[in-house]
Amino acid sequence: MPATRCPASFSAASARAASDAAAAERVSAALRARGVWSDAARSPKLRCLAGDVTLPGFGLSDGVVAASLASVRLVIHNAAAVNHATAYAGLKEANVGSLVRAIRLAHG
Repeated sequence: MPATRCPASFSAASARAASDAAAAERVSAALRARGVWSDAARSPKLRCLAGDVTLPGFGLSDGVVAASLASVRLVIHNAAAVNHATAYAGLKEANVGSLVRAIRLAHG
């Protein structure tokens, strides 16, 4: 898969994890599994944050949100809860609610 350039001055990835370091490992592991990650190519412009899309502000402090959004031009939301045995009502908050929160974050 060819690399693409993001117009943002830096990229932030939020991942469910106990710490920012654990979030970085989770993001890099997911990208490595898809063949699009190289430790040698890791950019200092990628900042991984421990967060939770089911919480307001993704569970990040107001200061972290404000600092992140001050430099971000593009928000991509691709988190989802997928369980074919769970009814829609059980997945709605994680899937629809998190998208609403991402839109609110992007609009300040």
